[in-house]
Amino acid sequence: MDKRRVLLFKGQSQYDVLRFFTDELNSAFQKLGLPTVVIDLLSPNFNQQLLSVLQEGNLLFALGFNAVGQELQVEGKPLYDLMKVPYVAFYVDHPVYQIPRIQYSMRYKISSFVDKGHLDFVKKYISPKLFTVFIPHGGSVAATDKNSILPLSKRTVPLFFAGSYRDPDEYLQSLNISEDIALFIRSIAEIMLANEKCNIQTALELYCNTIGVELTTDYFPLIQVADYYFRLVKRKLIILSLEEVGLIVCGNGWEQLKSRKTKLQIMPPKSYSDILHIMGNTKLFLSIVPTFTKGSHERVFSTMLSGAVSLADKSEYMEQTFISGTHYLGYDSSVALPDLVAKTLEQDAYLEKIAMAGQTLAETQHRWENRAVDILKAVNQFLQQI
Repeated sequence: MDKRRVLLFKGQSQYDVLRFFTDELNSAFQKLGLPTVVIDLLSPNFNQQLLSVLQEGNLLFALGFNAVGQELQVEGKPLYDLMKVPYVAFYVDHPVYQIPRIQYSMRYKISSFVDKGHLDFVKKYISPKLFTVFIPHGGSVAATDKNSILPLSKRTVPLFFAGSYRDPDEYLQSLNISEDIALFIRSIAEIMLANEKCNIQTALELYCNTIGVELTTDYFPLIQVADYYFRLVKRKLIILSLEEVGLIVCGNGWEQLKSRKTKLQIMPPKSYSDILHIMGNTKLFLSIVPTFTKGSHERVFSTMLSGAVSLADKSEYMEQTFISGTHYLGYDSSVALPDLVAKTLEQDAYLEKIAMAGQTLAETQHRWENRAVDILKAVNQFLQQI
Protein backbone atom coordinates (compact mmCIF):
# COMPACT_ATOMS: atom_id res chain seq x y z
CA MET A 1 0.00 0.00 0.00
CA ASP A 2 1.30 3.44 -0.99
CA LYS A 3 1.89 5.37 2.24
CA ARG A 4 2.36 8.77 0.63
CA ARG A 5 -0.11 11.29 1.98
CA VAL A 6 -3.18 12.83 0.38
CA LEU A 7 -3.38 16.61 0.85
CA LEU A 8 -6.95 17.98 1.02
CA PHE A 9 -7.94 21.65 1.02
CA LYS A 10 -11.02 23.20 2.62
CA GLY A 11 -12.30 26.65 1.67
CA GLN A 12 -15.48 28.71 1.76
CA SER A 13 -18.76 27.03 0.84
CA GLN A 14 -22.45 27.90 1.08
CA TYR A 15 -24.11 25.90 3.88
CA ASP A 16 -20.63 24.32 4.45
CA VAL A 17 -21.39 21.72 1.77
CA LEU A 18 -17.94 21.47 0.19
CA ARG A 19 -16.25 21.55 3.57
CA PHE A 20 -18.44 18.60 4.57
CA PHE A 21 -17.49 16.77 1.35
CA THR A 22 -13.81 17.31 2.15
CA ASP A 23 -14.27 15.71 5.56
CA GLU A 24 -16.07 12.80 3.91
CA LEU A 25 -13.24 12.26 1.42
CA ASN A 26 -10.72 12.56 4.22
CA SER A 27 -12.41 9.68 6.05
CA ALA A 28 -12.76 7.71 2.81
CA PHE A 29 -9.05 7.88 1.96
CA GLN A 30 -8.16 6.89 5.51
CA LYS A 31 -10.45 3.85 5.24
CA LEU A 32 -8.51 2.91 2.11
CA GLY A 33 -5.33 2.96 4.18
CA LEU A 34 -3.97 6.27 2.90
CA PRO A 35 -2.66 8.86 5.37
CA THR A 36 -4.19 12.30 4.85
CA VAL A 37 -3.67 15.90 5.88
CA VAL A 38 -6.34 18.62 5.66
CA ILE A 39 -5.45 22.29 5.21
CA ASP A 40 -8.25 24.71 6.10
CA LEU A 41 -7.66 27.84 4.01
CA LEU A 42 -9.98 29.77 6.34
CA SER A 43 -7.71 29.06 9.30
CA PRO A 44 -5.54 32.06 10.34
CA ASN A 45 -2.41 29.90 10.54
CA PHE A 46 -2.92 27.78 7.41
CA ASN A 47 0.31 29.14 5.89
CA GLN A 48 2.42 27.68 8.68
CA GLN A 49 0.62 24.35 8.50
CA LEU A 50 0.97 24.21 4.71
CA LEU A 51 4.69 25.04 4.87
CA SER A 52 5.21 22.23 7.34
CA VAL A 53 3.34 19.78 5.07
CA LEU A 54 5.34 20.83 2.00
CA GLN A 55 8.66 20.60 3.82
CA GLU A 56 7.82 17.10 4.94
CA GLY A 57 6.81 16.19 1.37
CA ASN A 58 5.87 12.57 0.67
CA LEU A 59 2.60 13.58 -1.08
CA LEU A 60 0.68 11.26 -3.39
CA PHE A 61 -1.64 14.01 -4.66
CA ALA A 62 -3.58 17.09 -3.55
CA LEU A 63 -7.30 17.81 -4.00
CA GLY A 64 -9.64 20.75 -3.64
CA PHE A 65 -13.34 21.08 -4.45
CA ASN A 66 -13.84 23.73 -7.14
CA ALA A 67 -10.02 23.94 -7.31
CA VAL A 68 -9.37 25.61 -3.96
CA GLY A 69 -5.67 25.42 -3.18
CA GLN A 70 -4.52 24.95 -6.76
CA GLU A 71 -2.92 28.36 -7.28
CA LEU A 72 0.02 27.89 -4.91
CA GLN A 73 3.26 29.04 -6.50
CA VAL A 74 6.98 29.22 -5.84
CA GLU A 75 8.77 32.05 -7.68
CA GLY A 76 5.89 32.33 -10.12
CA LYS A 77 5.75 28.64 -10.97
CA PRO A 78 2.95 26.20 -10.00
CA LEU A 79 3.89 24.38 -6.80
CA TYR A 80 2.52 21.04 -7.97
CA ASP A 81 4.54 21.14 -11.19
CA LEU A 82 7.72 21.80 -9.21
CA MET A 83 6.93 18.94 -6.82
CA LYS A 84 5.63 16.68 -9.60
CA VAL A 85 2.57 15.98 -7.47
CA PRO A 86 -0.85 15.77 -9.19
CA TYR A 87 -3.51 18.25 -8.11
CA VAL A 88 -7.15 17.10 -8.47
CA ALA A 89 -9.61 19.94 -9.11
CA PHE A 90 -13.00 18.41 -8.23
CA TYR A 91 -15.56 20.75 -9.81
CA VAL A 92 -19.18 20.50 -8.66
CA ASP A 93 -20.58 23.31 -10.84
CA HIS A 94 -20.94 23.82 -14.58
CA PRO A 95 -17.54 24.86 -16.00
CA VAL A 96 -18.88 28.29 -16.98
CA TYR A 97 -18.89 29.21 -13.26
CA GLN A 98 -15.27 28.18 -12.83
CA ILE A 99 -13.54 29.36 -16.00
CA PRO A 100 -10.52 31.17 -14.45
CA ARG A 101 -9.84 28.15 -12.22
CA ILE A 102 -10.19 25.71 -15.12
CA GLN A 103 -7.95 27.87 -17.30
CA TYR A 104 -5.26 28.06 -14.61
CA SER A 105 -2.29 26.54 -16.34
CA MET A 106 -0.23 23.78 -14.81
CA ARG A 107 0.98 20.42 -16.03
CA TYR A 108 0.22 18.28 -12.97
CA LYS A 109 -3.52 18.88 -12.96
CA ILE A 110 -6.53 16.57 -13.12
CA SER A 111 -9.92 18.23 -13.72
CA SER A 112 -12.88 16.21 -12.46
CA PHE A 113 -16.51 16.99 -13.30
CA VAL A 114 -19.84 15.62 -12.01
CA ASP A 115 -21.58 15.68 -15.40
CA LYS A 116 -20.29 14.16 -18.64
CA GLY A 117 -21.62 17.18 -20.52
CA HIS A 118 -19.23 19.38 -18.55
CA LEU A 119 -16.29 17.47 -20.00
CA ASP A 120 -17.63 18.08 -23.51
CA PHE A 121 -17.96 21.81 -22.82
CA VAL A 122 -14.42 22.08 -21.44
CA LYS A 123 -12.88 20.17 -24.33
CA LYS A 124 -14.70 22.27 -26.93
CA TYR A 125 -14.63 25.77 -25.45
CA ILE A 126 -11.92 25.98 -22.79
CA SER A 127 -9.04 23.57 -23.39
CA PRO A 128 -8.91 20.30 -25.36
CA LYS A 129 -5.60 19.42 -23.68
CA LEU A 130 -6.80 19.19 -20.09
CA PHE A 131 -6.75 15.80 -18.38
CA THR A 132 -10.45 15.47 -17.53
CA VAL A 133 -12.45 12.75 -15.79
CA PHE A 134 -16.09 12.17 -14.90
CA ILE A 135 -16.59 11.44 -11.19
CA PRO A 136 -20.07 11.99 -9.73
CA HIS A 137 -20.85 13.38 -6.29
CA GLY A 138 -20.84 11.00 -3.36
CA GLY A 139 -23.61 10.42 -0.84
CA SER A 140 -23.52 11.08 2.89
CA VAL A 141 -25.53 10.19 5.98
CA ALA A 142 -26.00 12.21 9.17
CA ALA A 143 -23.62 10.92 11.84
CA THR A 144 -26.49 10.31 14.24
CA ASP A 145 -28.40 8.24 11.65
CA LYS A 146 -25.66 5.93 10.34
CA ASN A 147 -26.54 3.04 12.62
CA SER A 148 -30.25 3.66 13.08
CA ILE A 149 -32.10 4.39 9.84
CA LEU A 150 -35.73 5.27 10.66
CA PRO A 151 -38.42 3.23 8.86
CA LEU A 152 -40.47 5.31 6.43
CA SER A 153 -43.69 4.64 8.29
CA LYS A 154 -42.29 6.41 11.37
CA ARG A 155 -41.02 9.50 9.53
CA THR A 156 -42.78 12.79 10.16
CA VAL A 157 -41.63 14.89 7.15
CA PRO A 158 -43.59 13.86 4.02
CA LEU A 159 -41.90 16.01 1.34
CA PHE A 160 -38.81 18.20 1.68
CA PHE A 161 -36.64 20.41 -0.49
CA ALA A 162 -33.36 22.07 0.51
CA GLY A 163 -31.98 24.94 -1.55
CA SER A 164 -32.06 28.68 -2.07
CA TYR A 165 -34.71 30.75 -3.86
CA ARG A 166 -34.50 33.82 -6.01
CA ASP A 167 -37.23 35.10 -8.30
CA PRO A 168 -36.01 34.67 -11.90
CA ASP A 169 -37.54 37.89 -13.24
CA GLU A 170 -36.21 39.94 -10.34
CA TYR A 171 -32.81 38.39 -10.96
CA LEU A 172 -32.83 39.50 -14.61
CA GLN A 173 -33.97 43.00 -13.66
CA SER A 174 -31.17 43.29 -11.13
CA LEU A 175 -28.59 42.83 -13.89
CA ASN A 176 -29.59 46.05 -15.71
CA ILE A 177 -29.08 44.38 -19.08
CA SER A 178 -30.50 45.44 -22.44
CA GLU A 179 -33.75 43.95 -23.74
CA ASP A 180 -31.79 42.17 -26.50
CA ILE A 181 -29.64 40.35 -23.96
CA ALA A 182 -32.66 39.59 -21.77
CA LEU A 183 -34.37 38.09 -24.83
CA PHE A 184 -31.27 35.99 -25.51
CA ILE A 185 -31.30 34.63 -21.95
CA ARG A 186 -35.05 33.94 -21.93
CA SER A 187 -34.79 32.20 -25.30
CA ILE A 188 -32.12 29.82 -23.99
CA ALA A 189 -34.34 29.01 -21.00
CA GLU A 190 -37.33 28.36 -23.28
CA ILE A 191 -35.31 25.90 -25.38
CA MET A 192 -34.28 23.98 -22.27
CA LEU A 193 -37.81 24.03 -20.84
CA ALA A 194 -39.13 22.60 -24.11
CA ASN A 195 -36.50 19.83 -24.29
CA GLU A 196 -35.36 18.40 -20.97
CA LYS A 197 -32.52 16.39 -22.51
CA CYS A 198 -31.04 19.62 -23.87
CA ASN A 199 -28.25 21.04 -21.69
CA ILE A 200 -27.04 24.64 -21.65
CA GLN A 201 -24.36 24.01 -24.27
CA THR A 202 -26.75 22.41 -26.75
CA ALA A 203 -29.36 25.12 -26.16
CA LEU A 204 -26.83 27.87 -26.77
CA GLU A 205 -25.49 26.24 -29.92
CA LEU A 206 -29.03 25.78 -31.25
CA TYR A 207 -29.98 29.37 -30.55
CA CYS A 208 -26.75 30.86 -31.89
CA ASN A 209 -27.19 28.81 -35.05
CA THR A 210 -30.77 30.09 -35.37
CA ILE A 211 -29.75 33.75 -35.12
CA GLY A 212 -26.66 33.22 -37.27
CA VAL A 213 -23.84 33.88 -34.80
CA GLU A 214 -20.96 31.69 -33.66
CA LEU A 215 -20.80 30.67 -30.00
CA THR A 216 -17.42 31.86 -28.70
CA THR A 217 -15.80 32.57 -25.34
CA ASP A 218 -17.18 36.12 -25.60
CA TYR A 219 -20.54 34.61 -24.64
CA PHE A 220 -19.27 33.00 -21.43
CA PRO A 221 -20.68 35.68 -19.10
CA LEU A 222 -24.08 35.30 -20.78
CA ILE A 223 -23.89 31.51 -20.54
CA GLN A 224 -23.50 31.77 -16.78
CA VAL A 225 -26.49 34.11 -16.51
CA ALA A 226 -28.59 31.93 -18.83
CA ASP A 227 -27.77 28.78 -16.87
CA TYR A 228 -28.58 30.41 -13.54
CA TYR A 229 -31.79 32.01 -14.87
CA PHE A 230 -33.04 28.71 -16.26
CA ARG A 231 -32.39 26.96 -12.94
CA LEU A 232 -34.35 29.67 -11.13
CA VAL A 233 -37.26 29.33 -13.54
CA LYS A 234 -37.36 25.55 -13.27
CA ARG A 235 -37.07 25.62 -9.49
CA LYS A 236 -39.92 28.11 -9.16
CA LEU A 237 -42.20 26.11 -11.46
CA ILE A 238 -41.63 22.84 -9.65
CA ILE A 239 -41.82 24.25 -6.12
CA LEU A 240 -45.07 26.13 -6.80
CA SER A 241 -46.58 23.04 -8.41
CA LEU A 242 -46.07 21.18 -5.13
CA GLU A 243 -47.27 23.76 -2.62
CA GLU A 244 -50.66 22.04 -2.32
CA VAL A 245 -49.18 18.69 -1.25
CA GLY A 246 -47.40 19.75 1.94
CA LEU A 247 -43.94 20.64 0.65
CA ILE A 248 -41.45 21.97 3.20
CA VAL A 249 -38.63 24.15 1.82
CA CYS A 250 -35.43 25.15 3.56
CA GLY A 251 -32.81 27.71 2.54
CA ASN A 252 -32.13 31.36 1.76
CA GLY A 253 -34.58 33.61 -0.07
CA TRP A 254 -37.87 31.79 0.39
CA GLU A 255 -39.41 34.77 2.19
CA GLN A 256 -39.72 36.30 -1.31
CA LEU A 257 -42.56 33.85 -1.92
CA LYS A 258 -44.47 34.74 1.24
CA SER A 259 -46.13 37.66 -0.51
CA ARG A 260 -47.96 35.15 -2.71
CA LYS A 261 -49.74 33.76 0.36
CA THR A 262 -48.11 30.48 -0.54
CA LYS A 263 -49.00 27.28 1.28
CA LEU A 264 -45.35 26.29 1.43
CA GLN A 265 -43.90 25.58 4.83
CA ILE A 266 -40.66 27.55 5.02
CA MET A 267 -37.74 26.69 7.28
CA PRO A 268 -34.72 28.97 7.79
CA PRO A 269 -31.34 28.01 6.24
CA LYS A 270 -29.53 25.09 7.86
CA SER A 271 -26.07 23.58 7.59
CA TYR A 272 -25.51 20.59 5.36
CA SER A 273 -25.15 18.27 8.35
CA ASP A 274 -28.54 19.49 9.64
CA ILE A 275 -30.10 18.83 6.22
CA LEU A 276 -28.75 15.28 6.30
CA HIS A 277 -30.40 14.79 9.68
CA ILE A 278 -33.74 16.01 8.25
CA MET A 279 -33.29 13.55 5.35
CA GLY A 280 -33.26 10.80 7.96
CA ASN A 281 -36.79 11.82 9.00
CA THR A 282 -38.16 12.48 5.49
CA LYS A 283 -40.20 10.22 3.22
CA LEU A 284 -39.75 12.01 -0.13
CA PHE A 285 -36.74 14.28 -0.64
CA LEU A 286 -36.99 16.49 -3.72
CA SER A 287 -34.00 17.18 -5.97
CA ILE A 288 -34.13 19.82 -8.73
CA VAL A 289 -31.02 19.78 -10.93
CA PRO A 290 -32.33 20.27 -14.48
CA THR A 291 -29.01 21.43 -15.97
CA PHE A 292 -27.16 18.20 -15.12
CA THR A 293 -28.56 16.20 -18.03
CA LYS A 294 -25.60 13.77 -18.07
CA GLY A 295 -24.91 13.67 -14.34
CA SER A 296 -26.59 13.91 -10.98
CA HIS A 297 -26.38 15.60 -7.60
CA GLU A 298 -25.23 14.44 -4.19
CA ARG A 299 -28.76 14.95 -2.81
CA VAL A 300 -29.91 11.90 -4.76
CA PHE A 301 -27.26 9.63 -3.26
CA SER A 302 -27.52 11.11 0.25
CA THR A 303 -31.29 10.72 0.18
CA MET A 304 -30.95 7.04 -0.70
CA LEU A 305 -28.28 6.43 1.94
CA SER A 306 -30.53 8.13 4.51
CA GLY A 307 -33.31 5.65 3.80
CA ALA A 308 -35.59 8.21 2.15
CA VAL A 309 -37.00 8.09 -1.38
CA SER A 310 -35.30 10.43 -3.84
CA LEU A 311 -37.73 12.39 -6.01
CA ALA A 312 -35.34 13.52 -8.73
CA ASP A 313 -35.37 14.88 -12.26
CA LYS A 314 -34.55 12.25 -14.83
CA SER A 315 -31.24 12.52 -16.66
CA GLU A 316 -29.19 10.38 -18.97
CA TYR A 317 -26.99 9.40 -16.02
CA MET A 318 -29.93 8.69 -13.70
CA GLU A 319 -31.61 6.47 -16.27
CA GLN A 320 -28.38 4.54 -16.86
CA THR A 321 -27.62 4.14 -13.14
CA PHE A 322 -31.01 3.68 -11.48
CA ILE A 323 -34.50 2.47 -12.36
CA SER A 324 -37.30 4.94 -11.68
CA GLY A 325 -39.96 3.33 -9.53
CA THR A 326 -37.40 0.82 -8.20
CA HIS A 327 -34.49 2.85 -6.77
CA TYR A 328 -35.95 6.36 -6.91
CA LEU A 329 -38.92 8.29 -8.30
CA GLY A 330 -37.97 10.10 -11.50
CA TYR A 331 -39.91 12.98 -12.96
CA ASP A 332 -39.96 15.08 -16.12
CA SER A 333 -42.52 17.26 -17.89
CA SER A 334 -44.55 14.19 -18.88
CA VAL A 335 -45.21 13.45 -15.19
CA ALA A 336 -48.00 15.17 -13.24
CA LEU A 337 -45.71 15.74 -10.27
CA PRO A 338 -48.31 16.78 -7.65
CA ASP A 339 -50.41 13.71 -8.48
CA LEU A 340 -47.37 11.43 -8.32
CA VAL A 341 -46.39 12.82 -4.90
CA ALA A 342 -49.91 12.70 -3.44
CA LYS A 343 -50.43 9.15 -4.70
CA THR A 344 -47.11 7.72 -3.49
CA LEU A 345 -47.29 9.36 -0.06
CA GLU A 346 -50.38 7.24 0.55
CA GLN A 347 -48.41 4.05 -0.10
CA ASP A 348 -45.92 3.51 2.71
CA ALA A 349 -45.17 -0.07 1.69
CA TYR A 350 -44.38 1.00 -1.90
CA LEU A 351 -42.18 3.86 -0.68
CA GLU A 352 -40.40 1.58 1.79
CA LYS A 353 -39.61 -0.85 -1.02
CA ILE A 354 -38.10 1.91 -3.16
CA ALA A 355 -36.18 3.34 -0.22
CA MET A 356 -34.64 -0.04 0.63
CA ALA A 357 -33.64 -0.77 -2.98
CA GLY A 358 -32.14 2.71 -3.40
CA GLN A 359 -30.27 2.45 -0.12
CA THR A 360 -28.82 -0.95 -1.01
CA LEU A 361 -27.53 0.29 -4.36
CA ALA A 362 -26.18 3.56 -2.96
CA GLU A 363 -24.41 1.74 -0.11
CA THR A 364 -22.36 -0.29 -2.57
CA GLN A 365 -21.80 2.21 -5.40
CA HIS A 366 -22.42 5.85 -4.44
CA ARG A 367 -20.67 6.68 -1.17
CA TRP A 368 -17.67 8.99 -0.94
CA GLU A 369 -15.62 5.82 -0.41
CA ASN A 370 -16.55 4.83 -3.98
CA ARG A 371 -15.52 8.25 -5.27
CA ALA A 372 -12.21 8.02 -3.40
CA VAL A 373 -11.46 4.84 -5.36
CA ASP A 374 -12.38 6.64 -8.61
CA ILE A 375 -10.08 9.54 -7.71
CA LEU A 376 -7.18 7.16 -7.04
CA LYS A 377 -7.77 5.48 -10.41
CA ALA A 378 -7.70 8.89 -12.13
CA VAL A 379 -4.46 9.83 -10.36
CA ASN A 380 -2.84 6.55 -11.42
CA GLN A 381 -4.00 7.01 -15.03
CA PHE A 382 -2.63 10.53 -15.03
CA LEU A 383 0.76 9.49 -13.67
CA GLN A 384 1.03 6.74 -16.27
CA GLN A 385 0.55 9.13 -19.17
CA ILE A 386 2.46 12.22 -18.02
